[in-house]
Order: sequence, then structure tokens, then C-alpha cells
Amino acid sequence: MSGQIDEMIDRAKRQSEDARSLALDHPDRFLERVWEGRWSPGEQIAHITLTDRPYLDVIDTTIREARIRGVTSEGPFRGGKIGNWFARSMAPPVKRRMKTPKRLHPAAELTNEEVVQGFEQVRSELVQNLDSARGVDLDRAKMRSPYLKALKLPLFSAYEVLLSHGDRHLWLALQMLEGAEG
Repeated sequence: MSGQIDEMIDRAKRQSEDARSLALDHPDRFLERVWEGRWSPGEQIAHITLTDRPYLDVIDTTIREARIRGVTSEGPFRGGKIGNWFARSMAPPVKRRMKTPKRLHPAAELTNEEVVQGFEQVRSELVQNLDSARGVDLDRAKMRSPYLKALKLPLFSAYEVLLSHGDRHLWLALQMLEGAEG
């Protein structure tokens, strides 16, 4: 049932294309803070890059360990209650702001191209990671969140969290660039 993985891969690729389009379509406003006290559209995207890297490292290790232990399945996968709730809470439209630790704030001095290249790189790594997860039981193989050590997520939920987080910040970036109120 690699259809679920294929859908996630398509979603990651679409996010990468959307980020590039936002930067190309709005080059002068991409790094401008258009909402008082909020990150710019480009900073929204740079934040995704920062938060995803540690997740991908942990997921890689979890996939390797699952293969060694023979934790395999073709699905379908459902994820876990807490992880799925967390992914849904991230999804747009954004109803609630979340406090972000300072270490996950994007750098102040970035160029449009640095933001886009960094995001495309992390999305390319996510696509490769998803592809390498084929055949692993994404419900039974579990990882610890790199940010909340007490939180243990099935890989399926972890992927959904990453993709929903990406959708959230890309949606926010688009709202800013389209002039919606925050």
C-alpha cells in the first residue's frame, strides 16, 4: 500500500514548488514582515527548514532500526491518536498561534534564494526519507520527538506532522502575501 507514501511524497514536492513560486512571484515582499510582530513569508518557510532537519535525522535512525528488527508492513497506516491530533492542530487554516522556541526562529539575514534552496533541500531529503521507508510498518515503528522527548510518535504520524507543519507555514506565507489580516 505504498499509495500513502506516494501521496506524502507528492505533498512534499508540491510544498517545495509552492515555496519557490512564492519567492519568485513576490521577490520584493518575500522577506518583508507584513504583519506586526510576525515573521515574514520567507521566514515562515525558513522556520520549516530549521524544524524539519532534526526530525529527519531521528526518522532515518528509526527506519534503519525497524528494518533490522523486521518491523515491516505495506499498510494501510493510521498513525497514533496523539500524533494525528498534533498533525491536525498544525494544518491550515491556522486557528491558533503556537509559541516557538527561540532556537527555532529563522536567521534574520537571509536572501530569498537561501530560504528557497534550504527548503528545497530539506524537502528533497524528506522525499528520499519517505522513499526509504517503503515496506517499514509506519504504525509500529516509533520515534521520539527531537523537541519533546516524552512524545513518541509512529512514523506515519511523524510524517504527517512534518507535512502539516509545512502546509501551515506555507499557508501563512501566502496569506501574508495576499494581504489577508493576521
